[in-house]
Amino acid sequence: MPGATIDVRAVADAADLAEQAAAHVAQAVRETLKRKSFFNLALCGGTTPLGLYGRLARPPYDRELPWHEIHVFWGDERFVPPAHPDSNFQAARRALLDHVSLPPDNVHRIETEGLTLEESAQAYERTLRRQFGEAGFPAFDLTLLGLGADGHTASLFAGFPALEEKKRWVATVKNAPKPPPERITLTLPVLRSSRRIALLVSGPDKAKPLNEALSPSGPDSPARRLLQPPGDTDNYITIFSDSSRSGSGS
Repeated sequence: MPGATIDVRAVADAADLAEQAAAHVAQAVRETLKRKSFFNLALCGGTTPLGLYGRLARPPYDRELPWHEIHVFWGDERFVPPAHPDSNFQAARRALLDHVSLPPDNVHRIETEGLTLEESAQAYERTLRRQFGEAGFPAFDLTLLGLGADGHTASLFAGFPALEEKKRWVATVKNAPKPPPERITLTLPVLRSSRRIALLVSGPDKAKPLNEALSPSGPDSPARRLLQPPGDTDNYITIFSDSSRSGSGS
């Protein structure tokens, strides 16, 4: 039966995580572009991916990757203006997008200005449907995700309605347990539909939630639901972790 293939890669530190993850992104781009003419990449927010973005913005990746064939999206966004310090778009722009030859039309951010929270989510779902079509859930070629100490990933938090969404591609989050309180996020079925997922895990406080998410008998969490998908999910999940941990998932 098909199912998720999970590869856990221990890295030495944050710099090694950035180096290995950048090579992984580049390999995924090259392999995908052998069979089609574009690559859909979903970026993640938070501090952990900033090292990866900075590495992709330097040689050889800044010059050698075919940026004109890469389309970038976001797995989640804080409901703040695009120039706000908390904006995931702003962080990616400063660390990566301003330093590579990515055409502006290839940047598909989650728009927040002049919209309500729900309107922002609806607008982003329309953006995704224009890129991926209407059939099924969108299959990103690679989705980057982080892991919170509470087991959240993207802006999917335990006990919130967005985590239980089964039909929509994009959901809203109100009163999130960490600021900013309002967010827009891809839903779990969309994340699971990605052809590849790279989960970036950094810091000793992430060891426990990662171990629990990889354990068949671990407590329920957004990360565990991502890593313990139903049998009809056929994708590749690579975990880059500098957190001390025991055991492995497969």
